[in-house]
Amino acid sequence: DDVKVVRYQTANDYGVTTILQPTSSVVLGTTVNVEVSIKNFGTDTVTSLPVAYSVNGTATAETWTGTLYPDSTTNYQFTNGFASPASSFALCAYTDATNETYRMNDTTCTNIIVNPAPFDAGVISFVYPSIDTVYVNHGFNVTVEIKNFGSSTLTSIPLEFQIGNNPAVTGTWTGSLAPGATTQFTFTNTFSPPLGWFNACARTRLPSDADSTNDA
Repeated sequence: DDVKVVRYQTANDYGVTTILQPTSSVVLGTTVNVEVSIKNFGTDTVTSLPVAYSVNGTATAETWTGTLYPDSTTNYQFTNGFASPASSFALCAYTDATNETYRMNDTTCTNIIVNPAPFDAGVISFVYPSIDTVYVNHGFNVTVEIKNFGSSTLTSIPLEFQIGNNPAVTGTWTGSLAPGATTQFTFTNTFSPPLGWFNACARTRLPSDADSTNDA
C-alpha cells in the first residue's frame, strides 16, 4: 500500500523560503543588500518575527513587522547590508522565533560568487632586490611587479615604497594593463639601506581600489 506521511501543522511555524537578493553573484567591494521571502507555515497569524542572515557564519539579526496570515508569504529587505568579501561565500537567511517547535524549515542557504571590481590592483612581489641581502653604501633602485586584479584595463597606478619608518617615496606607473595581467615598475629614487635588518614595503595607491588587502 502507498503511505503518505504528513507533518502535523503547529500554531507557530515560520521560515525563509527564498533569498531574493543577492541572486548568484556580487561585485567585490560593493555593499550587498539582502532580501528574503518569509512564509507562515503555522495556523496562527503573526505580526512580528525575528529574522537574520549570516555570511560565512557571521549573523545580522533584525525584526520583520506586519501581518502574515497562515500559509501566506511576504518579502523583507534587511536594513543593514554588508560589504562583499574578497572571495565566494555562503549566505544563509532564517527566522529565529523563540516560540517555534519545528525548526527544519527555518533556513535557506545559497552560495554567492564574487566577481572582480572594476578597479583593483596590487604589488605582488619585489623584482629587485630579489634576495634578503643588500649592501650598505650601495644604493639601489627598487623594482616591483604589479597585478591588475580588477575587471577594467588600467592606464595609471600610483605606488609607494617605504623602508622602516622612513617617509614613503611615491611613483606612478603608466601604460595599459589588462585585467589579470602583470607588469613591472622601477622607482626612480635611489635607496641606501641601513645596517642590519629592515622592513621594506611597496604598495599600490589606486583611487577607488575595491580591495586594500591585496595592495602590498
